[in-house]
Amino acid sequence: ADTGAAGTGAAGTRDADTGETFISSASPKVDKSGPALRHSLMRACRYVAGVRGVGGSTVLCDEHTDVGFLTLDAHANRPGLEVKRRADRQWIPIESEAEPSCERMAIMVGDTLERTSGGYYEATPHRVHAPSEGERIGLPFLLRGRSDAIIDTRGPKEAALKSGRVARLGAFETTTIKELPALEAAQSILHSWFRSAKVPQAA
Repeated sequence: ADTGAAGTGAAGTRDADTGETFISSASPKVDKSGPALRHSLMRACRYVAGVRGVGGSTVLCDEHTDVGFLTLDAHANRPGLEVKRRADRQWIPIESEAEPSCERMAIMVGDTLERTSGGYYEATPHRVHAPSEGERIGLPFLLRGRSDAIIDTRGPKEAALKSGRVARLGAFETTTIKELPALEAAQSILHSWFRSAKVPQAA
């Protein structure tokens, strides 16, 4: 569950595109004349012990991947975050009660990076359990691009080819970030159609 941000010089703000709450500076000294990371955000997530979640389990935030390029998630005051290991698809706890909070950070790949890298970097499935006691406060920072930003990978791919390097990039020319999910869905439909078209029809 997301909560508003509180504290000196900070305010909870709702993103016009996503409807999500994030933390932004409310200080009058901040220079707002330049470009702002409007689409990047920090969430304040509070999980309370004793609350039952998905299917009556302790999972309060079910399996999902994050929108954006990267999620930077400092280890919380109590463990609870798990990631799904790519090799065997097993759930791995990455926080420990024994370690002080905020001394380590999980860096998780988001949906946008998976798509722009042509699937080379896979978005990280993760979930959160309720703490064994008290409450768990998480402060993940989601690095996102502007939804209207145009992705054009032709230049970097050509430069990599000329220098003999491999560019881990998908093929994009005029696609915007907000169009990526729709483009992926359309490509999936086309791939399914071509696969079915190759299957010989029974007489």
